Amino acid sequence: MYAIGFPVFTITLSALLMYAASFMPRELQKAYNLFAVLTSFTGFYFLIWCINPYVEKDFNPVFYYGAMILISSALTHATVYIEQYFNRLTSIVHYLLRVIYSADKDGYIKESKQGEYDKVKVEAVDYVVENER
Repeated sequence: MYAIGFPVFTITLSALLMYAASFMPRELQKAYNLFAVLTSFTGFYFLIWCINPYVEKDFNPVFYYGAMILISSALTHATVYIEQYFNRLTSIVHYLLRVIYSADKDGYIKESKQGEYDKVKVEAVDYVVENER
């Protein structure tokens, strides 16, 4: 029973990751789904290893190397998705901070510059809305 606990845990974890991915932004959904697939792959791998009577001691070493290549390439792919997501968020925050700083660097906005500030504010909101999802 102890040998089956880890595979059941990892398969359950992959199901929870897939469920959590539905609440994430689109860029992070890809990474979460990829991690969920890798977790389920690991869980089913160990489940087969525990239950299969034809595996006497271990799998063929070729299978191990193939699994390592598959998992490492998938994790690299997921890392790229996550990095792109955070880079995009960082650029949006930097843009908004530039707008706020340039509009309010002298304190309050003067009446003569109110129209220009409103124009910049609309551009900032449009930029955020375009890059939201």
